[in-house]
Amino acid sequence: MRRRPLRGIPGLRPALIAGLVVLIVGTGTLAGHAYWTTTATVPLAASTATVGTTATGAASLATRYRAGVTAVDGAGKSVVAVAGALDTTAAVTVANTGRAPLTYSLAITGGTAAYNSSIALQVWKQVASSCATVPTSGVGTGTLAAPPAIVSTSATLAAAASAVFCLRTSVTSVSAAGTLTTTPSIAFVGAVGTNWTARSTATAFTQAEALGSLQIKHPGSGKCLDANAGEVWEPVVMRSCKTVSATNSQSFRFAAVSSVGAGVYRITSGASTTAPIPTAGVYGGNMRLITTVADGTSTASQQQWRLVQTGTTGSFQIRSVATGNCLSLWGTSDGDLTSFSTCGSSTSTTDATYLAQHFTLTTIP
Repeated sequence: MRRRPLRGIPGLRPALIAGLVVLIVGTGTLAGHAYWTTTATVPLAASTATVGTTATGAASLATRYRAGVTAVDGAGKSVVAVAGALDTTAAVTVANTGRAPLTYSLAITGGTAAYNSSIALQVWKQVASSCATVPTSGVGTGTLAAPPAIVSTSATLAAAASAVFCLRTSVTSVSAAGTLTTTPSIAFVGAVGTNWTARSTATAFTQAEALGSLQIKHPGSGKCLDANAGEVWEPVVMRSCKTVSATNSQSFRFAAVSSVGAGVYRITSGASTTAPIPTAGVYGGNMRLITTVADGTSTASQQQWRLVQTGTTGSFQIRSVATGNCLSLWGTSDGDLTSFSTCGSSTSTTDATYLAQHFTLTTIP
């Protein structure tokens, strides 16, 4: 009698496959138990153990962006008068707390959408002792609105492994009003395949603009510029330097007037609620506070100042755009009025005119 081939027996192949599956699961020949919850192929490690992850350190992304202040030197070349703060970096420790390897991505939610889109975000796996320097390769680039991908060679952590990821945010400038702010939340998401994920607890952080407040010091007398009560017509005088905040009489904000040229600013008193701006000696020959006038008007130049570095680095003449004269202080007593005189050309720190006309700028926290 002719033997019938096995492949010809109806239903045999499905029965054998089912029997093998029962044999494998029942005899324990594979470690753990696999549970198929979707139709996708899932690595056995993900199905035999929980997946989990943590991320700590992202709160350090909270910052206030502040524009710097530039001056010009005697040749008209731009120099840094006060360094700005247009970026910040956080070192985030990410730990894979499960028993399966995870491939990571970033998830950012919330905040102000328009401002998020203008804040650049870079991410890379720390390879040096700190996150101070952005490497030349292996860096993902995006924005808070569209988070970057973590470079594939750095994106995966083995089970129970951890690594430090560097997050750097930056802006290119600060708006004229200096009022933009956002509070997004960021999380690291680890995935096994496409259907198994673990998400770290989201961390919220606030980023905002700051116009930047400065104290104007006069080394020749040891005094500081003081706007008194900050009222319109108030004279700006010299007084003993004090510990200052962003809103008191020795606080001044510099707003760039780029249409006029490098190193040109409006200088606003932090003590004022009506935003008066020091005016160049057209009222009684002294610096006084008056109401702001719009750029392009006939008197706008009276409220514009050019910082010029001559002599010692970090020491500046404050020149009126309207008259070309320099803010000067010849006395040394509290309450002495500021005045304006022809700008001196000496670079000697012992010259009387140099001492009267040079000021330094100190950032107010």
